[in-house]
Amino acid sequence: MVRVALPFGAGEVSADVDAAVMFLTPPAAVTPPALAALCEAALAAPIESALLEARVRAGDRVTLIVSDRTRAEPRAAFVDAVRARLPSVRLTVAATEPDAMASPIGAVALAQHALRETLDEGVRVVLGEAAPR
Repeated sequence: MVRVALPFGAGEVSADVDAAVMFLTPPAAVTPPALAALCEAALAAPIESALLEARVRAGDRVTLIVSDRTRAEPRAAFVDAVRARLPSVRLTVAATEPDAMASPIGAVALAQHALRETLDEGVRVVLGEAAPR
């Protein structure tokens, strides 16, 4: 009989086991790649679709929809990666709620994307509201 104790919450759970026991050590944690590299890799390998830049031309209108604050997503890194691939489109960034634009991406991050220089005057819309003309 072997007594096995496993960490659980702030304490541990233990049990007597009447069988062969093998203790495994998890592999060391690996540092993930930078968000920019992950976003670029995802955009460089679309699933069953052409690359973004092959789907639009300079001056085309493109709407980039970002999720709301209930989703833990790297919105700013995603916008950076899309802007790098589509530098000459007229970009509109849309969200499902105003806070999605103000908090996760932030006005400073949006300004860094130079949206005002994309011919669409940095349009930001909240889905469900009247779209700008």
